[in-house]
Amino acid sequence: MTQSLLDKVMTAQSNEETMEELIIQFSPKIYKLLSQTSNLNQEDLLQELRVDLYQCIKSFSENDISGFYELQESIENPLKNKR
Repeated sequence: MTQSLLDKVMTAQSNEETMEELIIQFSPKIYKLLSQTSNLNQEDLLQELRVDLYQCIKSFSENDISGFYELQESIENPLKNKR
């Protein structure tokens, strides 16, 4: 049975094998973004993006997910949320 992305993220927080699977899963997107940069910087950026992805997965919390109306409010009134 296939795990949802949310389930994989939650599992990856304590399972390095699942973490590696997630990083591999996001690799096509990372390489697509890298193709828009200079070849000179791509290797460094690849490492930075992998580290950032790792940190995002480790620090992710289901409780921090905004509901639809909170998200809509933050999009419609971006200045209000920065005060």
